[in-house]
Amino acid sequence: MARAINDLQGESAAQGNMGLVYRHMDDLVMAREHYTNALSLARKIQDRIGEGSVLNNLGIIALSEGKSEEAQTAFQHRLELAKEVHDHRGESVALLNLGEAYSLQGKLEEAVDYYLQALKMFQERGDQQTLALTYGGLGNAYKDMDNIEQALVYYRLQLQLGIEKDYQQAQGNAFHGLGQIAMLEGDIQKAVSYYAQALEIAQVFQEKEWEATTAWDLGKAYAELGDYQQALPLLQKTIDYDLRRAANDPLVDEHLAYFAAIEKKKISLQE
Repeated sequence: MARAINDLQGESAAQGNMGLVYRHMDDLVMAREHYTNALSLARKIQDRIGEGSVLNNLGIIALSEGKSEEAQTAFQHRLELAKEVHDHRGESVALLNLGEAYSLQGKLEEAVDYYLQALKMFQERGDQQTLALTYGGLGNAYKDMDNIEQALVYYRLQLQLGIEKDYQQAQGNAFHGLGQIAMLEGDIQKAVSYYAQALEIAQVFQEKEWEATTAWDLGKAYAELGDYQQALPLLQKTIDYDLRRAANDPLVDEHLAYFAAIEKKKISLQE
């Protein structure tokens, strides 16, 4: 019996690892399939910690697909499991990810509440790397609430911690957030500088979704400056990613229309 359980644990872990591989390959369909298999096996052997970990990964996939309510359900279940087995790190990560899910839904006050709960736990545990990500989440939420002053506080904390601890992902997230603030304030040159630094880091990590988002923002900033030569290849990079991942997403049509408008402006300048 014990051997059978160990075999199922190994199979569950292998399915989870395959899910991670496919997630990094941006094949979310296959990633979801393997994570779902891992979840079924974890539940079969009553591996509560394993179940919570897989639920977290399924929630992350749902976030990437824009399915915020599905993600919220997964993270909420993960939170309950973490509390049940006294998995404090799992609990804090679930709180952080619930903040992300609520942010995506536009429920920003709820998002801030979850982020602050996660922040407190990460500070108590000395988990600096995830603390840096939480600073970024708070920066994003406050930016979307038009509270620029608070947003800047958290982006700067994220950048400071990222530099101190050499957390490049945190630095990249902070540069991106600071670029968005600079755009809101009308300082486009500063935004270009921040976005360029964020894009460089995204390319190092080969995080395609992050890279595409940052390339789009940098391209739009160059377009605002009238530098269409720089803007168009960056915008094209994002559209290529869109078409590979979600050709039926309405956002793709929005991106294509914007690209066509900028291309038209470039052509009119050359005539």
